Amino acid sequence: MTEHTPGPWHVDKSLHRLVYDANGVGVGEAWHGVNEREYVEEEANARLFAAAPDLLEALKAIYRVAEPASLPGPVPLSIAEVEAARIALDKAEKGE
Repeated sequence: MTEHTPGPWHVDKSLHRLVYDANGVGVGEAWHGVNEREYVEEEANARLFAAAPDLLEALKAIYRVAEPASLPGPVPLSIAEVEAARIALDKAEKGE
């Protein structure tokens, strides 16, 4: 598993495209075009980027609870949704 910079991450309050970790060290930058509409998308991309560690932890928690082998009764999510969670976790953790 590839280790990422620990969260939480946050978006710079002045540039709105730079993403920093809790210690103020840069972890990335979101770019998207040059016009006003694209700046809005750029900021949204940065927010999504900054939320990545939290989203990863939430997805891990959901997968632990919903993994078909972990429950004796009905799975609260569909098999397709649980499989999508497994695929997303593999992509985030292993680059697959």
